[in-house]
Amino acid sequence: MHIFHPYFNINDSGEDNSFKKARLIIDDSVLSVGILPQRILNNNRDDEESADLSGLGAAEEQCSPIKGIKIENRDKDDIRISREYGVIKPAQNVPRLSGNPQVVDNYKEEVMDGFARMYLMISGNKDRFMKIVQDLFSGKSVRLIVRPTYLYGQLLAASLHPDFMRDRVHRKILLSRLGLYAGNYNHMILHREQKDLLGGDIPCFNLNSSSRHLYSRGRVIARDFIETPPIDTSLDKIRSMGMTDLVMQKNFIAMSFKARGTDASKDITGIDFHDCANIGGRFSTDKWLSLSIEIGDYILKSSVINKNAATADRTWISTVLLGKKEITWSVEPVGNDLYNGNCGIALYLAYLGNITGRREYIDAAFEAMRLPMMELDGLDTNHPYTIGAFGGLGSYFYVLDHLRRITANNGLKDYIYSRIGILGSLADKDTLFDVVSGSAGCIAVLTSIFENTAGEQEKRLLIDIAYRNYDHLMKNRRPYNAPDIPGWSYGKVFEPASGFSHGNAGIAAFMSKLAFLANDADIKPAIRDALKLERMLYSEKHENWHSTVLKKKISHGWCHGAPGILLSKLMLLQYGYDDAQLEAETETALRTTMTKSFGYNPSLCHGDLGNLLILMHCAKVLGRHEIRDQCLRVFQELYENIISKKWKDGVFRGTTSLGLMVGLAGFGYSLIKFCEPDIVPNILILE
Repeated sequence: MHIFHPYFNINDSGEDNSFKKARLIIDDSVLSVGILPQRILNNNRDDEESADLSGLGAAEEQCSPIKGIKIENRDKDDIRISREYGVIKPAQNVPRLSGNPQVVDNYKEEVMDGFARMYLMISGNKDRFMKIVQDLFSGKSVRLIVRPTYLYGQLLAASLHPDFMRDRVHRKILLSRLGLYAGNYNHMILHREQKDLLGGDIPCFNLNSSSRHLYSRGRVIARDFIETPPIDTSLDKIRSMGMTDLVMQKNFIAMSFKARGTDASKDITGIDFHDCANIGGRFSTDKWLSLSIEIGDYILKSSVINKNAATADRTWISTVLLGKKEITWSVEPVGNDLYNGNCGIALYLAYLGNITGRREYIDAAFEAMRLPMMELDGLDTNHPYTIGAFGGLGSYFYVLDHLRRITANNGLKDYIYSRIGILGSLADKDTLFDVVSGSAGCIAVLTSIFENTAGEQEKRLLIDIAYRNYDHLMKNRRPYNAPDIPGWSYGKVFEPASGFSHGNAGIAAFMSKLAFLANDADIKPAIRDALKLERMLYSEKHENWHSTVLKKKISHGWCHGAPGILLSKLMLLQYGYDDAQLEAETETALRTTMTKSFGYNPSLCHGDLGNLLILMHCAKVLGRHEIRDQCLRVFQELYENIISKKWKDGVFRGTTSLGLMVGLAGFGYSLIKFCEPDIVPNILILE
């Protein structure tokens, strides 16, 4: 009886904000019933395997994303219990035709049409339908899912280990961890959870559909636990049904299908850098700006805004990339980071407002940054957080500093310097190390802010924090193949990478920037060593670099491959590093970027727009004006054939991503970057 399940979050602080509102919108939407395709990702798996456990989307055998118990060597002396990723087979819920499981992607229009017809039937007969609901479901028992059942199962299994079974007190201490960070949590629930688990049971709670009380094992354990009886909430939902809500629900259905059916072939742009170089005609800068404004207005209209607080905040619901390997999409609130979330969208809106003079964009950027600021205000530095430039806390400070510069807001300056010390406090807890999420990205942000800071005291603070992150990188480098060839792990996985976003090229680039700004020649040996692994992964056959030491993949983007390597080489040159190989490597990376790296997709992260920004930076550093002119011509073709035609639907792999690096905000940002290259920063180098 999911339609009667009330909202409950054990970590809910009780404060209203737009993220909570967005989460409630999703939880109250057609997605919540579990029928539409939705994938579950296990970030702890090296291959980031995901599975679709929905009612319609599991027509094929899948590898489980969660380990289950397996008995090995049954009926033998060496019988043992192991935990392995099992196989999930299609079950009876899967639609079949003539006995054959049907792939849901082939029935998107039928699903959408059937939902709309049923919705309109109910909304057109509300009174009659509400009476049926009341007659059928008044006074019924409804299960309340306090926590995911599999979490109970994992904790129960851990508590049955012999180390915890020797003494009941040890088991109770382990199970008491249920109470950690449980802000909005009744102590009777915690007591009941622990009691059930101690008895070997999965905790189970119930509500009466017509009551506000919480039950467990037939007893009331919390009176007036919820604000409104479940059946009243459902009746209110029926009353609110209408065309506006129907459009939103159909949009959720569309996003669900797009997130499931991501197809890289949909990204192919057909762009050839050299073919575009001979196109004549003028550049449509007015049209570029006009389209960016249209995109900005669309993003504003798509916002989820919280206006209950003293100051408004906003966020967005979108298809969002999950995991390091960026192969799984989910429909979620966008989060706070620069890559997918609020920070990236806010940076775009802030510069759109700066260029157009329209205050509503800058106001929206401030509102979007209130969620990251709330997170910063509530941090517990005893626990690890990602601190990098695109997927971590560093990105929050980067965007706040740009907002400060655009608006000359001294209050923001005070805010930044009152809190930026946490990037030093958290450095020792970083286990990712790279530019996107780790210490290298933190150095990138700190040096970027340093370049635009006048005060000597602030500069000293920024450099000190940057050195804490540099020292952390040096302590955690691990030899690969030879003592003087260091690489860095990514969490528990030691698979050193060559590229800019996750590998040694990006780490070396921002080490060189720190060395330049701090006038510290002692950093040069660390840069030299970091480049050894990158150089070891060069493929002469491909004139490109393998993404990782596994040598299974050659890429062509900022994140992995020749364009990102080129950007690293340019930064090394820009900040005074030099060696015998650097000039030749730069030319190789430049040649491969121009001849082999276009046409795959339009994104900033690993597509044509990002590669154009890298080549624009190349033209600036090397003084190659002909490259700049080529880039403008290529961008004009991208505008005419891709951006202007795709921006409303299917920005990346056919999804409706709103984010900066692989989404709609990236389209809008690129349009204003090419309109005003001296005003809008190059995001790929954290300018």
